[in-house]
Amino acid sequence: MNFIVNTGLFCIIEVWQEYDISYFVSQIFRNLDIKVQDDTKQIEEANVTRHMAKRKRKLHPLF
Repeated sequence: MNFIVNTGLFCIIEVWQEYDISYFVSQIFRNLDIKVQDDTKQIEEANVTRHMAKRKRKLHPLF
């Protein structure tokens, strides 16, 4: 399990260089029961809005 999680995070970090996927990273942390700070939630909401606008412009096959 730990290997799969680490491998998955590595792949996400590789993709992160090209795309703003902070929303997905925070969701992974939540799914792993890692606490996210309140100020991070506000930033995440802004990132979700920005991400959805980008997604409408250009859809990537990974997402």
